[in-house]
Amino acid sequence: MDEKLLEFLAKKGLLDEKTLLIVRDLISRGKTAEQVLVGGRYVPEVEVAKAKAEIVALPFVDIANVQVAQDVIELIPSETVKSYKMVPIGFDGTTIQVAMQNPQDVHAMEALQFLANERKWKVQTVIVPASQMTRLLRQAGTVAGEVESALAEAKGKFSQPKD
Repeated sequence: MDEKLLEFLAKKGLLDEKTLLIVRDLISRGKTAEQVLVGGRYVPEVEVAKAKAEIVALPFVDIANVQVAQDVIELIPSETVKSYKMVPIGFDGTTIQVAMQNPQDVHAMEALQFLANERKWKVQTVIVPASQMTRLLRQAGTVAGEVESALAEAKGKFSQPKD
């Protein structure tokens, strides 16, 4: 994927030959293309995400100024979110829109499709910029943590022995 991304960005005129050499060298030292491109400020993060979306033929969604509702996030179990790095960002009653860190992860796609089939949902997988994905995963983890804390607190209140 890294090489495809570099070639795509070069074709779009976002990388010149000199920068490509530098980026490839850094990738050969163990960094991902996205880490090098965005971290080195060679290409804006949104442009990298748009390119990735176009390469894998998925929609790009910029949710920089969007707060995803807690009830939407909770549509996918927290363990699935953590394991497969996917977070629902929209739901219209029949179609769930899911941002995924790696939409080419076959196991993640199978898990999502299983869940969707079970609940009779249609799925739209989307690409969001990496920092937005990190924010979503953090938000989903916070939501899961709050739910677990509330359940533990409730269990403690209702399971105390009576005198």
